[in-house]
Amino acid sequence: MDNFRKVPWLVDEAVEFLRTEIEKGNIETVLEFGSGASTLWLADRVDTIVSVEHDPGWYNKISTRIGTKSGADYRLRERPYNSVCDENLPVDKFDLVIIDGKDRIECVKSSHDMVRKGGYLLVDNSDMDAPWSPEIFDFLKSWKRRTWVQSGPDQEGHVAPDGIKWETTVFFKEKK
Repeated sequence: MDNFRKVPWLVDEAVEFLRTEIEKGNIETVLEFGSGASTLWLADRVDTIVSVEHDPGWYNKISTRIGTKSGADYRLRERPYNSVCDENLPVDKFDLVIIDGKDRIECVKSSHDMVRKGGYLLVDNSDMDAPWSPEIFDFLKSWKRRTWVQSGPDQEGHVAPDGIKWETTVFFKEKK
């Protein structure tokens, strides 16, 4: 029996937002920092996903599950892994950038210009008491945003530990 998550480990409303935007054709290309269930879920739904992971053990686990999925470009990089932004990538601009791993501030600063006009930058675990959140929110203060909070078990039954707010924020890049 495979106990691996079937949906991204994000707030449920954020998963539904992604599902809707993918179905509308608004998300076809993704750059992701930090891999896992979201990598696998997105690889089945978008044309191109570049996912970057720093942990060799986790990379091997996810790599086995990705297999040869068309459009999946899975990269193992030492930290800080935001350096992938300087590498040859399959597209210049992404519809969605996901920040859900280490070095979050550096990843946001390195990748925000890689989001296409009208695209999205998603930050998971974006609660303001996370040490990196205030700097990210300040850096992207000119972007509109929406934050979702998980108030109970998610669709796979996971509950955040007591006292921890579980939030996901999507920042919207202007279309102009």
